[in-house]
Amino acid sequence: MSRQVSSQVSSSGYTRVQLDQMTRVADSLNQLSGNLLSLQGEWNLTGLQLERNRMTQTCPCLDGGQILIQGHAAFPFDCAIRTCDCRCDDCRTLATILSDQAAALTEAYSLYSSAESFVTLLLRGLLLTPSWPTPVGNLLTAAGISIAGYLGLSLFEGHMITMAEFLKKTGSLHQEALSDLSSRIAPRSASPIGRIAEWSCLAAHGFQRRLEVTQVSPTGGGLGSAHSIDQALENLQNLGSRDKGFAYDTVAVQKYRDTDGSTHWVVYIPGTSSHRDSAIGWGQNLQLMSDTASTRAEAASTRLVMEAMRRSGIAPGDRVSLVGHSQGGIVAATLSSDMADQYRFEHVVTAGAPIANHPIAPQTWVTSVEMKEELVSSLDARDNTDATNRLTVRGRDEGISPASVNGSYARQPVEFSSEAVESTHGMNYQRAAWQNALNKGVPKANEQDLHFAQSTSGDLVETTYYEGRQPADR
Repeated sequence: MSRQVSSQVSSSGYTRVQLDQMTRVADSLNQLSGNLLSLQGEWNLTGLQLERNRMTQTCPCLDGGQILIQGHAAFPFDCAIRTCDCRCDDCRTLATILSDQAAALTEAYSLYSSAESFVTLLLRGLLLTPSWPTPVGNLLTAAGISIAGYLGLSLFEGHMITMAEFLKKTGSLHQEALSDLSSRIAPRSASPIGRIAEWSCLAAHGFQRRLEVTQVSPTGGGLGSAHSIDQALENLQNLGSRDKGFAYDTVAVQKYRDTDGSTHWVVYIPGTSSHRDSAIGWGQNLQLMSDTASTRAEAASTRLVMEAMRRSGIAPGDRVSLVGHSQGGIVAATLSSDMADQYRFEHVVTAGAPIANHPIAPQTWVTSVEMKEELVSSLDARDNTDATNRLTVRGRDEGISPASVNGSYARQPVEFSSEAVESTHGMNYQRAAWQNALNKGVPKANEQDLHFAQSTSGDLVETTYYEGRQPADR
């Protein structure tokens, strides 16, 4: 049995009036559900009364069920009781559907906040209270409290929990804790996380290595066309799969040609690599998170994507959509922030990427998918920018409980997942979160999907693939 994911969208993209209307609709659906359950009870009582009447009332004109006197007829008790049972089932089914719809509406638009466990509340109080005059003191305090929280949760559960379980149980604390900690370390910075990342890059200056970019061909079938966000996320997932013929971390560039002759481009950027010589390595994350554009531009992953775009034939002013997972999403946010004067970035799709501190051009549409339990997407320590053309979908691991029979939109099964608690940073969880938002009929999700389809309209002409490596200097 696979794990289940449910999604919420940021309610900040809606006006107070719209949210009030959604709340009233949810309340009305719940009230109608309650009325139907009451009606179900009435039908049930009617059926029981008919059953009693059949057992206690007889007609003297009946003999063994045969009518002996013309004009007399037997009351169809069996048929009437079956009708009552059917009406009971109908009322119960419709009540469940309405209740599920109300719950989905409430959950999708974040109209309520879920209660936290006692241990999590205690951890929040401990983590956000202490303050030390030095950055090192704050870091050591945070580390000590995190260890204490891990041990406390393990004691509470009765066994040593895994890191995935710890992140799942403290998911609501990640962003808040990082925001508080970074503000103490860089209190006078508009972007504390970005300033800390910049300091770290300055401290590690001199480790920049040369970049070698090579065009490659996948051993498998390669990527297909993408005219929806789900198809784009599927391509991104396949790009990071060794089973699909990509033996090394690869950037893919797709060229589309519309019926009017215009050209559209889609660039796919995978997440952080485990290869030591990869251009999408761990060290590049710090550079990309910096609050300085020049530092972000120096990251090998940024330079790899720019070179891949140039070699593929993307010219300044061309219409480009970017799709990235984890570090790939940060690269996408970097390009659409710092290169907006060179290219026409139509749409940016990120999965599990901390991009809130990147000044993405306002005309660019942005679709962000995050999971509550993962730490990576909270590393920006703040919510994503709110705008009419931007949407953040936040998924939540609901465990292995099956979805409601009458509300398939309530939960989305996660492909290739196990029954045990595991990291939700993978693309299978990110895709499930997006699919759940679409299934719930969130209007802004449909708008984002339509815009992406328009941004990639036409036929797929070609897909080119590029590897980026940083060989050790000799």
